Amino acid sequence: MAVAKHLLRDATLLERDHTSLLSNLEWTIEEYKQSRDSQYLSKLEELRRKINEKQKKAPDEVEPLRSSTNRHAFNSEAFAFKFWRIAEEALN
Repeated sequence: MAVAKHLLRDATLLERDHTSLLSNLEWTIEEYKQSRDSQYLSKLEELRRKINEKQKKAPDEVEPLRSSTNRHAFNSEAFAFKFWRIAEEALN
């Protein structure tokens, strides 16, 4: 009987410790997500400002795209432009 009580007590303690660990882990993950989200949003806001400044330049001051002969570079720029346009729209 004493052994059964001892095992039951240990099982209860382990369960409590496990529950405590899980709640702490969830809290840590949530804290990490929030900090990463705020860093991401601040970076997007900074990029949005830079994009707006570039769009306000006179047409002759706008930097040209790389030559389309370098297909990979051209596709990268097209993708980046599309991505930041979508990001800018999402922020508005």
